[in-house]
Amino acid sequence: MDTKDSDQTLIATAAEQERRQESPSDVNSKQQQQQQQQDTLPTVRGNTASTVVAQSSNEASNLQQESGFLSSTGGKEYLVPDAAVLEKGLIKEAGDDVKQKPVSKWERYLCCCCPKRPLYRIICGSVVLAVLIVIGVLAGIYFPRFPDTQVYDIDLTNLAGRSSAFHFSYLNDTEDLNKLVIQLNLTMHVGTYNPNLYGLTVDQIDLVARLLVNTTYTADPLRTTSLMSYGSLVKVVGKPPVNPNPGTYFGKNDSIIGTAKTTESIFFPSKTLVNYTLNFELYYTPDPQLGLLLDPTVLELADGCGITSRYKPPGRPMRVHYKATSTISSLKALNFAPSLESSLLIRCPFDQSQIDAVISYVSQGLSVSDALKVVFEGAQVAFG
Repeated sequence: MDTKDSDQTLIATAAEQERRQESPSDVNSKQQQQQQQQDTLPTVRGNTASTVVAQSSNEASNLQQESGFLSSTGGKEYLVPDAAVLEKGLIKEAGDDVKQKPVSKWERYLCCCCPKRPLYRIICGSVVLAVLIVIGVLAGIYFPRFPDTQVYDIDLTNLAGRSSAFHFSYLNDTEDLNKLVIQLNLTMHVGTYNPNLYGLTVDQIDLVARLLVNTTYTADPLRTTSLMSYGSLVKVVGKPPVNPNPGTYFGKNDSIIGTAKTTESIFFPSKTLVNYTLNFELYYTPDPQLGLLLDPTVLELADGCGITSRYKPPGRPMRVHYKATSTISSLKALNFAPSLESSLLIRCPFDQSQIDAVISYVSQGLSVSDALKVVFEGAQVAFG
């Protein structure tokens, strides 16, 4: 017994001396090893156990950069417990039977039907792009294009005879020439081309015409004579109304002079030009602030007909701007009515002999109103 006790005493003494002889660095090394052994021990939370494996700080960093993908060892799932990754929602701790896959940026911004494999995503995107291209091509080919409507001319041949469709009246039934209303039914020759690959039915075509005033002539005293300079004409027509803004208001240079429209629907075959006629109703009354002799449209007609022209030969063509709007059944649901604008040149709607006849009847004692009716409407008026 004494021998055993002495042996144990010698061993304890040797261990104590060895401990005392250890350097501080050795002690720290042993403490780190003990700490690593403790870190490898399992942690139990209720019925779920998760074992953390980290061989080095570099391996742990690599696992974090992989957005928390799970690794398996020995048939068991292990999770890397990185706090920053857990906060981002990439990995959640789970038991042996429950695990959640990481959420990528694609899955956040794309719908759930998008494939998760990159190859499948490329295939899906290519198919969608091809479908969109086909739809775009078909829409470009079959979406209705508005017809190309062109006015060839306005037939003025019936104006020279007594069968002309002129009609003169006055606003408010007062025989004031400054309130004269000119109405005229004309025939308009029109052509429409259908550019579509299929026939198209146009329910209605509405046309609005404006007379464009050429101010390079009407406003140039070297080219035209002012109607106000004709004393006898001013005496017959009367003084113009008072313009409330004489320094700023000079009337419109594109006044509407008439309208036309179809009375029934017209079918236009594919890639075909269809010619037809429209009844054009000319309707005009002078600007109420300027009167007959200062109205820009009247001045344009007077120069175009050679009445006030100072150049030779007198008179010139006048430009009419029109806008044709087509009503198509297939586009009604979209509240869309295609329109086309263009212009054409017309000659004076009055024959020179008619103008001379009006002047002659007025000089014989007829009123301007009666003279207009005799010349343009074929009325029979007794001379007093």
